[in-house]
Amino acid sequence: MSNRRAFDNKLVEIIDKYMDWIIFAFLLVMSVHIRIKYTPLVDVPGWSDYNAFLAPWVEEYRKLGFVGGLSTAIGDYYIPYNVFLAIVGQLGVNPASAISFFSCFFDGVMAVAMFLIVRCLRAKDLACGFWAERFDKCFCLTLINLPFIIVDGALWKQCDSIYSAFILLGLFFFLKERPNLTFIMIGLAFSFKFQTVFIIPFFVLAYYLKKNFSILHVLWIPAMYLITGLPAIFCGRSITNTYGIYYRQINSTGGATVVSFPSIWYIGFQEQMFRHIGVFVALMIFAGALVFAKFKLQDVTSGKQVLHGAFWLTLAGWSIMTAVEFMPGMHERYDYLAVVLISFVAVAYRRQLLIPALIMNLCSNFSYGRLLTQTGEQYYPVAAIAYFVAYCWVTYDLYRVCCKCKELT
Repeated sequence: MSNRRAFDNKLVEIIDKYMDWIIFAFLLVMSVHIRIKYTPLVDVPGWSDYNAFLAPWVEEYRKLGFVGGLSTAIGDYYIPYNVFLAIVGQLGVNPASAISFFSCFFDGVMAVAMFLIVRCLRAKDLACGFWAERFDKCFCLTLINLPFIIVDGALWKQCDSIYSAFILLGLFFFLKERPNLTFIMIGLAFSFKFQTVFIIPFFVLAYYLKKNFSILHVLWIPAMYLITGLPAIFCGRSITNTYGIYYRQINSTGGATVVSFPSIWYIGFQEQMFRHIGVFVALMIFAGALVFAKFKLQDVTSGKQVLHGAFWLTLAGWSIMTAVEFMPGMHERYDYLAVVLISFVAVAYRRQLLIPALIMNLCSNFSYGRLLTQTGEQYYPVAAIAYFVAYCWVTYDLYRVCCKCKELT
């Protein structure tokens, strides 16, 4: 009996000592397991971008070869992702598995980026939620297992984790006040997906408020865009055809105000006539935020008070939310990084944002499910209203923080 008690005591001691690594290992195994389960699935009952676009594009690269494929206009992604698809086409591997693995790999990069951000903020004496420092890695790994993240990369074979990972790395370097690396990362993100522009209003506000980087640093974004387009140029593709990919992509929605994201325009404003109004409203909100910053946050710019990292992360998420909520032609995946950021801040620093974070996650899961199963269309107005409530909640929380202009703890 005494021997058993000694054994139990030792076991409990070991669990207490290594609990963070035990939880981390469990989360890692489950994360990999569920992604492996989803990787081979391509015959979803609803809409499948893999079957409609990605698989045919890989097949074209297989037939034309690496150089021949990159010299032509295959798909509507910019060059870096096309280079990846061309490599997949030449390797002869299962395209579904390769594409899923690539996206899931960047799920991991997102976790690493968030871990770096948490540690950066801890170094600035900003408390992280309710857990001890040794559980930071578990928290970040938990975040990349949110249902919509797993579905996006592993099941739907989308690449939203790729550009999101680069933006998160950019935000990490922004918090570390290393502007060159910040905008190199943003430039790489832009080279993978045009929706990176949704984060630009955040940097406009940060430029005005922090005054710790030059407008010339922003030139890294077009520089990276030009550099990452060179493989196609070297393969014989014309300059205009290469660098005009995003222009053609913008005009591919056919002028629709609402595509598949449950924005506020979904409630009776889907007609094309509201398209330009949506652009105007978004720009006016961003302009209003800049004016508000001037009159409410002047002390911050003079260094009398401090807005900590959690504020900047929330503002980055709000920037993306504003774009997808009011801009026309938004797809269901375009708020991907906003949901990640608001969920991150809500759990780690700002419990007042837990409810909007939950609403955003539910709306994202609903949007993905609606497209993957082609059911639930009648509930889209409800999702649109719910998301608008979450947007207003996050906006008001930022307003309160700005008015108080003190630490987020």
